[in-house]
Amino acid sequence: MDGYQLILPASFDPAEFLTGRLSKRYDDARYLVGLIGCKIAYGDVCSRGNVLLSGRFLKRIMCSHDYHAVIDALLSGGVIYRDNYVCGERSYGYSIGERFRNEKHIRVDATDRRLIRALNNWRSEFHKQQRASMLPVHKWLDSRQFHLSPSYSPRT
Repeated sequence: MDGYQLILPASFDPAEFLTGRLSKRYDDARYLVGLIGCKIAYGDVCSRGNVLLSGRFLKRIMCSHDYHAVIDALLSGGVIYRDNYVCGERSYGYSIGERFRNEKHIRVDATDRRLIRALNNWRSEFHKQQRASMLPVHKWLDSRQFHLSPSYSPRT
């Protein structure tokens, strides 16, 4: 099983926000906060500056029974902010709450086997879809790229 590292604000501790039965979902909270932060860093945001995430996608990765409760706990704790949903037009838009917005980030290993398995399944499915959409020229280029060696020739 491949390991995953989640990139999170340094002071973020899910135990502060998830209590009771949700204490089993710390990695789900870390995953969501890390996903939002990474998408913001890469500029994968809507015109309002929020990360659009569909519930259907989140349920595939996070525990489908508790993902609403985890999101609600993070919202009420101010860890994340959620923009309005527009029916039939776009998903909820998420951003990092003020408390964690400008904080240094650290890497944390994911430990929840269910989450790691879901991420591995998603990655495998993504690569399979990516390979299926490749044309023969893409497959040839993909096979040749490992035979290339970097060389530098200065222009004169």
